[in-house]
Amino acid sequence: MQSNQPTISVIVPAYNVENYIAESLESLVNQTVYPDEVIIIDDGSTDSTLKIIESFDFPFKSTVISTDNRGQGRARNLGMEKSESDYLYFFDSDDILDSRFIEFAKEKSSRSPSPDLLLFSGEVFHDDEGFTGKRVSSYKRGFSGDRLSVNKTLSGFLNEGRWDVAACLYMVKRELITNNALSFHSWHHEDTQIFYQLLAVASRVTVSNKVFFYRRIRRNSIMTMSFNKNHAIGSRLLIESLIEIANARSSTYWKEFITRSMKLSIEPYIRSCRYSGTKIDLSIIMKMLSQAKSPKLYIWATLILINKDAINIIRKLKG
Repeated sequence: MQSNQPTISVIVPAYNVENYIAESLESLVNQTVYPDEVIIIDDGSTDSTLKIIESFDFPFKSTVISTDNRGQGRARNLGMEKSESDYLYFFDSDDILDSRFIEFAKEKSSRSPSPDLLLFSGEVFHDDEGFTGKRVSSYKRGFSGDRLSVNKTLSGFLNEGRWDVAACLYMVKRELITNNALSFHSWHHEDTQIFYQLLAVASRVTVSNKVFFYRRIRRNSIMTMSFNKNHAIGSRLLIESLIEIANARSSTYWKEFITRSMKLSIEPYIRSCRYSGTKIDLSIIMKMLSQAKSPKLYIWATLILINKDAINIIRKLKG
């Protein structure tokens, strides 16, 4: 490994994952090139998660922090505060990394000028073969490129018709977060919000269609839980963030990207409000529609608000 390569911290929030944490940490220990440090935050686990973590003998610098249960977002923020590395990677404590990930990340981030964001692909696997929840089966980027401009990156997203926002599917330059005072909020959809915020302040993005991350789909995880009030709050915060970004970014690519992102955000917001009994804030929806100035978005939002079955009707018509 070259001595001038950038340093990488892996930040791992963990909560009640005694059946999975060992396999996840093994995937870090088995890297062909080690991370410079791993920071593990046990977020108030009530099972043997912390005991398993403390029993590990890491061949690289490691820090284990135990806190009261405050949520994944705050745990990640604490890990960021403790890190001094050039790049941050947020790894979930029940998932698995390809053994070549850190080697790949070091090589890509060593190129000059260095990328602000390094996006890569992922796949999913089911912990319980009987689980039938409807989830994304693949996190393939669909394109690759070194140190792309943000507009070219957005163009790639729009051409593919998808963009995966999970924090475990990218590595970020630490100063991009600290210089812009960004952090994860404490509600659901925190991954989505900060991803858009990072794109809005980034200059160079490296994208790889190679798979380096394997997400475990299991029962009783954040990924598979039913809608609740935290989803509603997080969805509203996401919409507010999209409106703010739309006010600051005016390129054609940004306009189309934000409009599509707004469309994706409306349904989860309204559904989570209805499921949790949270009052729908029509003013924030109207503000979003006013900003987007998209007739299609207006129709989509109106149909969802008028009739919750409208979504299924539209999907059937499209199909």
